[in-house]
Amino acid sequence: MSLRPAATRRATLAAALAGAVACGRSASPPAPLYQDLIVEGRLASSRGAIAPGEIFCADELRYGLKLADGDELTAEVLVSPGARLELASCVSWPKGDRQERGGDALELEITAAAGGAPLAHRLAAPRSTRPFRGELDLGGLAPGPARVRLRARVPSGRDLFLRDLVVRTPRAPAPRPPATPRQVLLISVDTLRGDALGALGGPWPTPRLDRFAAGAEVFGQHYSAASWTKPSHASLLTGQSPPVHGAGEDPETPIHPRLPLVAERFREAGFATQGLVTECVWLRPGYGFGRGFDAYQSRPWSPQQLTRQAANWVAAHQGDDFFLFLHLFDPHSDFWHLPYESPGVQRRLVVERFGRDYGCRAGKCASHLLMAIQQGEIEPLPRDPEVLGFLYGGGVRHLDETLGGLVADLETLGILDGMLVVLTSDHGEALLEQGRVLHGTPWNQVLRVPLVVKWPGGDRAGRRHDGPTSALDLAPTLLAAFGLPAGELPGADLRAARRERPVFAWGGWRAVVEGKLKAVFPPGAGEPLLFDLEADPAETRSLARQRPDDLARLAALLRAREGRDEALRGRLGAASQAAAPLSEEDRARLRALGYLP
Repeated sequence: MSLRPAATRRATLAAALAGAVACGRSASPPAPLYQDLIVEGRLASSRGAIAPGEIFCADELRYGLKLADGDELTAEVLVSPGARLELASCVSWPKGDRQERGGDALELEITAAAGGAPLAHRLAAPRSTRPFRGELDLGGLAPGPARVRLRARVPSGRDLFLRDLVVRTPRAPAPRPPATPRQVLLISVDTLRGDALGALGGPWPTPRLDRFAAGAEVFGQHYSAASWTKPSHASLLTGQSPPVHGAGEDPETPIHPRLPLVAERFREAGFATQGLVTECVWLRPGYGFGRGFDAYQSRPWSPQQLTRQAANWVAAHQGDDFFLFLHLFDPHSDFWHLPYESPGVQRRLVVERFGRDYGCRAGKCASHLLMAIQQGEIEPLPRDPEVLGFLYGGGVRHLDETLGGLVADLETLGILDGMLVVLTSDHGEALLEQGRVLHGTPWNQVLRVPLVVKWPGGDRAGRRHDGPTSALDLAPTLLAAFGLPAGELPGADLRAARRERPVFAWGGWRAVVEGKLKAVFPPGAGEPLLFDLEADPAETRSLARQRPDDLARLAALLRAREGRDEALRGRLGAASQAAAPLSEEDRARLRALGYLP
């Protein structure tokens, strides 16, 4: 039986549902929204252990399985009415090879474990390196346990990579509990620029996230507390500045152990707490990020794999008070050939669009190439900003699809309206503005990040604020929303009456933003810079010499902030937690991303 078009699948689903009612089938145990057979380790192999891991195909690094000819995978699943099997895969075909050798590259057979006529499907992979997807309607199977069997047929000399094998089950909204639970979803998207979303004026279309932002409160001038992942996330999750939490002092320094994370404060108040984090050296529990979470999972999963697990966790806790932290790594720069990877964007597509290969230059690829440009070892070419914007935009487009799917799942569950959902980032990314790439710099392409807050019950929907706000404001805002004490947090509740407040960022240099003015103070004896962000949003002309009084006022604000931070750090005392040493593998990975020389 071949795959059927969408209209036929819908008709089949309707018939299956009608049949289930007419025949009086007994109700099956509720299945999770997603049974992710790869990431949940539920696949048994005919050739023994076959562990998933990072795979590279079609210019993408993803998490999945590499299959050989004749491999057979099986898994026990729970089938409910409307369930379907979704598959994503990729075959490595040598360039120019389009010969029909070895038959179909992939064959699927699905049988009901409880007996009855099996459903058999065969799916042929295209003769191309492009990733491909398949979808199989399971409506013909009786509700209850079933067995999925996948048999791979791979011609000699080819590799088949299975990136996703998921049973997706529709779920009707659960009855609302008598008392509305207190629920927080904090989403941090690594390296997402402040102008990335269409709702924030970005050049890349993000229709799903724009729809989400239309029902939320949007902050158009929101600043990270630091310009790289570890200290910025530490500030996001503690509400304290890098000089206080200490996680930005060097690559191996953790968060000060006497500073509580917001997860600890929520758990003390009786909330279930969960962290779902893309595996990232900087966010490992050894740096203190796992404190306060009932479970803190750091996995090398794709954004879709992570958001599916997030949807499952929310579905299982939809009647509970909870705090869920979700971290996605895309659109961060990457390891292999392209500086930014995203599904469907390959090197040959760049060649077709821009007339040249952007894979490698002078023996340096991906983040290594960007770092060489950053350090002046390689000169950027005239169309490099356009190419980088196209590649980075592919990651933004993929993010829109991924998070849009999660929002749709929360709507389907009937709980999105009552949740407090925050979408933000740890830092942005320079795309050759001012000749700079990557992050770590004090410019607004790096320091400005999105902040979209969907309040419970649609409160404050449609509001937009364009005065400066800080990542340090998020922790006290989340706690205040549920009447929890914030302690000595320096930030402000974002719902409070607004007044002009300076915001600060740290990264060796220090930055201060007050209204439309921004000052940057380099380390050592470097000359300070002053920018009028309204007249010069690209920060190209320093006014430090023309406006010394403004510069002096911002310098005084910084000294006052540093004095308060120093006093608090003194009260905390010396950190007793040992540093989290980096392995050689960690260092190699961080060098590949441009974090270490």
